[in-house]
Amino acid sequence: MNIARYAQRATRYWKQAERRLRTVEGACSSERQQRRQLQQDADDMKDRIRELEQGEAKLKKWEGRKAVINHYLGAVQEMSRCAHCEYAVMPSVLIPVARS
Repeated sequence: MNIARYAQRATRYWKQAERRLRTVEGACSSERQQRRQLQQDADDMKDRIRELEQGEAKLKKWEGRKAVINHYLGAVQEMSRCAHCEYAVMPSVLIPVARS
């Protein structure tokens, strides 16, 4: 009888252990999946940051040219307003900015 009780207890213990193992493996699996998702999100954010930094660099480059662009746009606007003006005067307006 002792062997029968021992076998029952051992069987019950191993079944409980197997259930706990499946529970832990399930939790581990879902945490792995969660980790992969978080890693993917982090990588996506790093890529987005790189894109934004590149866009910011381009914007700064254009901001640096803004004064020159506005000057030339003003000169073009002046030329269009005064169709009968002498166009010989315009190079004297544009050349100083081009040299700076």
